[in-house]
Amino acid sequence: MNKTIRLSYLLFLVKKYWLFIGVVMIVAVLAGVTITKFVITPTYSASSWVVAKPPSSETSDANDIQLLNTYKNIVTSDVVLDDVKKKLEIPDAMDISKQINISNDSNSRALEISAKDNDAARAVELVNQTAQSLKKEVKKIWDMDSIQIISLSNMNKIQDPVSPNLKTNLFIAVIMGLLVSGLGIIVIELIKSPLRTDNEIREITQIPIIGHIINYTKTKKDSATRKILTGYSGGNSLINHAVEDFRMLCANLTILGKNKHLKTFTFTSIRGGEGKSSTVANVAAIFGNQNLKVLVIDADLRLPKQHKIWRTSNSVGLADIMLSNLAFKEAVQSSYINQVDLITSGTVSVDPSNLLSNQSVKALLSWAKEEYDFVLIDAPPSFISDTFYVAKESDGTILVVEMGKTTKQKFAKGLSDFNLVNLPIYGIVKNKVQMQEETSNYYL
Repeated sequence: MNKTIRLSYLLFLVKKYWLFIGVVMIVAVLAGVTITKFVITPTYSASSWVVAKPPSSETSDANDIQLLNTYKNIVTSDVVLDDVKKKLEIPDAMDISKQINISNDSNSRALEISAKDNDAARAVELVNQTAQSLKKEVKKIWDMDSIQIISLSNMNKIQDPVSPNLKTNLFIAVIMGLLVSGLGIIVIELIKSPLRTDNEIREITQIPIIGHIINYTKTKKDSATRKILTGYSGGNSLINHAVEDFRMLCANLTILGKNKHLKTFTFTSIRGGEGKSSTVANVAAIFGNQNLKVLVIDADLRLPKQHKIWRTSNSVGLADIMLSNLAFKEAVQSSYINQVDLITSGTVSVDPSNLLSNQSVKALLSWAKEEYDFVLIDAPPSFISDTFYVAKESDGTILVVEMGKTTKQKFAKGLSDFNLVNLPIYGIVKNKVQMQEETSNYYL
């Protein structure tokens, strides 16, 4: 799957997973501090300085270099190291050559002898004894004091261990935290990735996408969330775009209805809060403005919303039809938009599934098809069994999907549930699609 990674998408992921990133970073830093302070054995370094004098006054720069290299080799020779082991009572089997190093400035005869050990006192003993053993062995070779010790190490010079380095390890911990959190986000997105593009939908199903509704609400508390957008005069460009999107959806539903001989549509979603109720209301309003006679039925008896959207009474509705011999017309309410009528959910006093499995649903839809050009049913999300009782009696089902929230796994599972009961879905409506206002193009 080819995806163009945009800065906006990366920022979206950071905003979405900021808590996860923060927790991983805190754990990484704490791990770095713990490992540095309590797990890794500290290493201390001690240094002594000696001056190398030539055995003869007649010497050249080339001879000086050769002589200094000779002294360096003598330091790590067995004769010096064995003497160090003997004086410090170090077992013969222990290799101390890797602990001792000698270096010098290219323009100087001063030599720095350094030693590293996990014990600071032992590092001091090693470096001081090495300097003294070097002096002794060189005197044996040239029969003169060619090595002058100018500085021996002591514990006062050793403050902190040379390793581990807390700052370095914290830097590594931060880098590892970023890498781990990044990898974790990738895994989460792959396992539980939300739908973002048309192609991602088409990879799962060949059901046609009949609508793209932009996200015209800026916040969850936006007053436009449950607003009938037709006739809105707020001058909001997003809402103007949304109205055009709903008009296109209505055009596609009209074509679909004519081609498939469909008049009653059940609108559902995979999850709650995907915008199916507002979609139903706005589609009904546009059809009404086109002089088509429309009936909206709120079949979401558990969380009804149509009476709130249309600002009407919910005292009598679908539940009352199912529970009594109430005539269908008596439950119908006129809306403030010409040609749009409503049957709200009504007062529910028993299990909604038992109500909607009633044969009265079939009779109601048969009557409505004779009276109206379109019947739009606001059903619960597809994980509620009520939806299937209603959907099987309608001509076709429309699935509303919130882009960027509904995951591929839940989407595929929802489609599978409809296939199991042989209920066809005739179209998918992408809802709350993000839009770049400066280009008016959809993205994500």
